[in-house]
Amino acid sequence: MRRLAIVISVSLFFSCANTIPGEVLEPEKMQDVLSDMLLAEGFTENFLILDSSKTREEWFSQEYSRVMAIHKISQEDFRNSLNFYKKHPDVFKIIVDTVYQRSQRMRNAGFKGAAEKSLRVQ
Repeated sequence: MRRLAIVISVSLFFSCANTIPGEVLEPEKMQDVLSDMLLAEGFTENFLILDSSKTREEWFSQEYSRVMAIHKISQEDFRNSLNFYKKHPDVFKIIVDTVYQRSQRMRNAGFKGAAEKSLRVQ
């Protein structure tokens, strides 16, 4: 049943991708950018804001700029794409669900790695 849901989601994803305007980030690229932004937010919240040399907003701005540089996009590209996807919630839901699933796989892999390490130490 889960495979059927994945097949349907992927089919919808690619059928919707054909209607994405050229100036909007493709869904796969948007997923990558959002995933990296979430990682940057977590890193900032857990580590960078402990350094008081910059404000919280400055740290976030710096990390978002790094993510955009990595993906070779501008803030305007990202904003325009985000606005487009907010107006198309059916496509945006697929993007967000994929980002969520990706984060869960990363989290689970991290827990599995930590558990395996713990077992080897004992």
